[in-house]
Amino acid sequence: MAVLWLLATGRRRFCVVVSNNARAAANILKDIGIPVLEKDTAFAQDFPELCLPFQVCNGSFRRRQLYGGRSTDIEKNAAALRFATLRRDGKELPNSGAVVTVRGITSGIRGLKVGRLRPDTVILDDLQSSELASSPEQVQKVLDIIKKDIMNLSSKGKLAVLMTSTPLNPEDLCERIENDVAWKTTKYPAVLKWPKDVAESPDDGLWARYFRMYDAELADDQTHEGSLAFYREHRAEMDEGAVLFAPERFRPEDGHISGLQALLEKRHTIGDAAFQAEMQMKPRRFSFKLDIRPRDVVAKATQAGRLEVPDGYVFVAASTDLNLSYALTTAVVGFKPDMTAHVLHYSFTRCNIDSRLPPAQYNQAVYDALTSLGKELAALGLKIDGWGIDASGVPFDAVTQFAKSSARLCGLPACAMMGRASHLFNPFVRSRLRDAQNGTVLCGDAQEHVKAGAGRKYMFWDSDRYREAVQKAFLAKAGAPGSCTLFRGDADEHAEYATQVCNERLLMVQHKKDGRDVYSWKSREPHDALDATAQAFAVAASQGISGANVGSAPAGRARARLRRRIKVV
Repeated sequence: MAVLWLLATGRRRFCVVVSNNARAAANILKDIGIPVLEKDTAFAQDFPELCLPFQVCNGSFRRRQLYGGRSTDIEKNAAALRFATLRRDGKELPNSGAVVTVRGITSGIRGLKVGRLRPDTVILDDLQSSELASSPEQVQKVLDIIKKDIMNLSSKGKLAVLMTSTPLNPEDLCERIENDVAWKTTKYPAVLKWPKDVAESPDDGLWARYFRMYDAELADDQTHEGSLAFYREHRAEMDEGAVLFAPERFRPEDGHISGLQALLEKRHTIGDAAFQAEMQMKPRRFSFKLDIRPRDVVAKATQAGRLEVPDGYVFVAASTDLNLSYALTTAVVGFKPDMTAHVLHYSFTRCNIDSRLPPAQYNQAVYDALTSLGKELAALGLKIDGWGIDASGVPFDAVTQFAKSSARLCGLPACAMMGRASHLFNPFVRSRLRDAQNGTVLCGDAQEHVKAGAGRKYMFWDSDRYREAVQKAFLAKAGAPGSCTLFRGDADEHAEYATQVCNERLLMVQHKKDGRDVYSWKSREPHDALDATAQAFAVAASQGISGANVGSAPAGRARARLRRRIKVV
């Protein structure tokens, strides 16, 4: 509308709109034509001499249109729109014959002109696609077109170039333009200032409680009346300090009573990285390291003794990491429905199984070691709801075969686990037996299960995600949702476990536009305790422990609901 006003008042004569492709560009011209020029709009009332020639044609622009014996020379097709030639007292008016034309970024732009007119205004409209933004080569190609072709469209006079765009990736077209001193950049983030509750208490504040209720309602296919009532009751505290660019932008029919609520629900749904790019104009390039040390882990020791399950913990997961030339490292972890964790027990069972043994002998040795370990776990006296066993690499056959028989051998339900780096984790793997859940996916040979009734199963899990989750949990405030604590013990007793949890240092997480995260770790051996604890977190997550199943219901009801959802594999 701003450019139409410039054309209508004679300040500009020829505007080129350049879009990502020719079809998108044609749609822009269509949006200008019918809604703005050919109907009785405010613009048409302000500039009737421009719009009336289009209105009387009623969509047919092939016939020659005369006014005062002279052709108006109006034009409207898929690629161009030309206003009427206007004269007064024999002289053309300043807005006479103004032109709007559209092009795709790779269409012919160099040397563009209509009659004697050369462009004096260019709008670059949303040139980026996801594919373009993630390719430095394509970004450079578009930059070259802008600098070499578009910036030279005007033969004389100053060319006005405006670009509207949403940043998608670091180092994309938006960021390259923003860093160019020849351009002036203005950003419009949706949230100008975050509410005090989100800034100061992101994990255990009122908004965190709101979204736990919201997720619980979603998981149970309920309406969001409970979470909405909670927001109404605490709205003054939850909104305090928030400043929005457009606070009026919400839809009551979607269950929203404020723009802030609508935006925070969007961030909760699409994730913070996507929200920062799409709504805040600040795509996140990296998340930086977690500074965790053994003393941080030891500091989370509580008064609860080893194997003592505190109140409110509804699921107990055991997990064993296999380092067969060193030890079978096992962690037993209790979980609340909101992913709050408590390490109940850990052990390092020394072993030395030579991977160069003949396959049958090797598999039997692994099978026997796991049987012995399973009997030790069963003798702890805990009700273990699920046991994950590392099956990556050579031990796969032995572990999957043992897991199939673990309930009979030692009374514990076990599943083979195979960790994958976050950017390699595939929730749509063809062998999946059920849909992915919380960064885990249960797999197996579907035909084998149909034929035999109970084939071997194994679970892929996002190892980067859950190793980070464990370290974040030990750094969180004890008792906060998603935190992790230890059974009673001093620094000497927990020294080996704490050291191994910290032996992998997270240096950086690179966020990619396609949703993948690439983790960089600095590792020291051994770090089996971290791997075992992370795997226990994944076991719990595969059974619905994620925070999505806790709300305002009393603990007993929450536990019963979770028990109904758990189907141990």
